[in-house]
Amino acid sequence: MNKRQILMGFGAVLVLAIGFAAPAAAQVTIRYAHVGSEGDIQYWYADEFAKRVEKRTDGRVKVQVFPNSQLGGAQETVDGVRSGAIPLAHHEFASLARLMPEIAAFAAPFVYRDGTHAMATTDPAKSEIMKEMSEKLVKQANIRIIGRLYRGARQMTAKMAVYSPADLKDKRPRWKWANCLPR
Repeated sequence: MNKRQILMGFGAVLVLAIGFAAPAAAQVTIRYAHVGSEGDIQYWYADEFAKRVEKRTDGRVKVQVFPNSQLGGAQETVDGVRSGAIPLAHHEFASLARLMPEIAAFAAPFVYRDGTHAMATTDPAKSEIMKEMSEKLVKQANIRIIGRLYRGARQMTAKMAVYSPADLKDKRPRWKWANCLPR
């Protein structure tokens, strides 16, 4: 699955969602927050998404992207989406676990066979379990899952440069996702 296929799947769902919110003649600007830094796939994804929304809506809808945690870290942007202060953000599933602990299972390592399996399992339009969880999030937290982003099977976040497995020799990992799972 290439970047174009991933963007087409997510972008189409999101454009429909915000397209209905914008009157035909009005221009709307939507704030989109994420924690990714320049060079990260999250950054590329959000930037490309903003361009496509503007093009597909003939400029009626503009997406203003706030990368690098400019509007807050993961939990602050989740709270911003809940309150309506931030209309759109993307997060890992584990970021939503304090609102719905069972959703953290989608962030567990080795739960997907490959990228195609990950995208199918987390598709909010086709996956029955994701539809159910999204509706539960709407009722409980005023959040709707409208798309997803596959970062890859071997993505990691580190506070140091990691160019090969040798860079991790004698380093102890801290698994954040484990802290989100129900006890």
